Amino acid sequence: DPALGLRAGDQLEPANGDVLAHASPFVATLGDAMRCISQYLRLVSDAEEVTLVGSGDLVEWRFRSTDGVARPAAVNDFIVASMLKLARQRLAKYEPPAELRFMHARPDYAGVYDRFETRVVFDAPYNAIVLPKSRLAMPMQRKAAPGQTAFELHARHVLSRMNRKDGLSGRVREEVALHLSTGAVSMNWIAEHLAMSVAT
Repeated sequence: DPALGLRAGDQLEPANGDVLAHASPFVATLGDAMRCISQYLRLVSDAEEVTLVGSGDLVEWRFRSTDGVARPAAVNDFIVASMLKLARQRLAKYEPPAELRFMHARPDYAGVYDRFETRVVFDAPYNAIVLPKSRLAMPMQRKAAPGQTAFELHARHVLSRMNRKDGLSGRVREEVALHLSTGAVSMNWIAEHLAMSVAT
C-alpha cells in the first residue's frame, strides 16, 4: 500500500502513543502542544528534530532527520498525518492548516492528500505543517489530569540529563559531522539549523 504512511497516521490513537502523545493533551493551547512535542521529541528519537519557525503571519512546524539518512515517503506521510490526527482529536475546534509540505516527490497516489483540505507541496526541503500565527492560541479540549505534574517533572529530568551529557558543543559537533561532506557548513549555517544566534 503506497499510502501506508498516511493511513497509519490517520489511525494513531493516544493510548498507543509514546511520551509525546501522553504529554501533549494536557496543555492549554495548540502552540503549547507544538512546543511540548518539539521539546520532548528527543526522548523518543535522537534522529529527528522539530522546530517552530515564524515567517510573517505564518508559522512553520518543521520536521527533519538529523542523521543525514533520507526517509521514504511513507515516513514523511506518517509524521505529518499523525500530527494532524492529534490536532483533530484534541483541539476544541479544528481547522485545516494553511499548507502541508513533504520532502518526497509528488507520488502516484497524490489524490489521497485531498483529505487534508489544504494546499500540498512536494519536494520541500523539510516536512512541515504551515499555520497562521493566530492559530497558536487555539484552545485544547483537555485540562491537566492527576499525575500530570509528576509526569512533566520526570520527562524534564530525563531530558535534562540527556542535554548535560551532550551539551551545546555536542549538538554543534553532531551538526558539523553530519553535514561536513556538503561543503556548506559555516557558523551561520550551523546557528540557523540549531535555531540560535552565531554568538551563542
